[in-house]
Amino acid sequence: MIFSCQILSAQKPVPTKADSVYKKIDDFSKDRKFFKLLHKLMFRSKKSIATTKKQKKKGASPIQKSFDKYNCRIIRNITIETFDPFGYSAENDKDIPSKRIERFGNSIHIKSKKWTIRNLLLFKKNQELDSLLIKESERLIRSQRYVRSVVIKPVPIKNSNDSIDISVRVLDTWSLIPTGAFSSSKANLELTERNFFGLGHEVSLDYIRSFSPSTFAYDSRYSIQNIKNTFINAAVSSRTDLDNNTYKAVRFERPFYSTLTRWAGGFNYDYKSYYLLLLCEGVETPLRFIFS
Repeated sequence: MIFSCQILSAQKPVPTKADSVYKKIDDFSKDRKFFKLLHKLMFRSKKSIATTKKQKKKGASPIQKSFDKYNCRIIRNITIETFDPFGYSAENDKDIPSKRIERFGNSIHIKSKKWTIRNLLLFKKNQELDSLLIKESERLIRSQRYVRSVVIKPVPIKNSNDSIDISVRVLDTWSLIPTGAFSSSKANLELTERNFFGLGHEVSLDYIRSFSPSTFAYDSRYSIQNIKNTFINAAVSSRTDLDNNTYKAVRFERPFYSTLTRWAGGFNYDYKSYYLLLLCEGVETPLRFIFS
């Protein structure tokens, strides 16, 4: 990815180095099907951007999200909708995936569960509407690593001046992240799932293999966010390095997740075990000590 900054003026813009690089990438991908597909996924052409701007001008009015005139009304219903990461939009309910690769990506993705999102809300049914709680809930949902965007808006009820419905639309992001590296001495593969089965849990496993000497190591972690709307997080981790040293930990914590938070705290338990190999004079067999 190449980023560039330039000063805007009334004169004709001068092509930058980034523009020339982008043109080379564009020309390279035109006659190659695979790279053409990657180019469409990573970049947007000037024509498509201009078309999108025209559609926004001609399209529907922006989403009405003001809750000021609905303050103190009773929340009757809360409707939660979650969407797969490709082709959908939290702002526009008419957007649907149109490309095969988008539909394929959505088919192997597990959407966030509705109760996972409901667990992050600071307001509930049959309570008086507080616009501050609405905005804080929207910020909390957006801060999750498995969420790309969220829109919370009021839905007026006909012939009712004391009640209001709330709509919550959440667009997921791609949550499965594989990474790895390979060299002549060792290789490693790391797999992270940020939204395990749509529950909002995070699972990661890093496997390391050494070729000389032939040993292996691993680093695993499982974390649960916001247990039963208490905003208490729990995490369990276990790690063993190539020297056979071991580290295990269990953590519970409640951070200051919002300006409305009154209390926070945590508990942490660590276990560490180290192997130390000593060579002593007059002793043929090396001595191995374990410190924990």
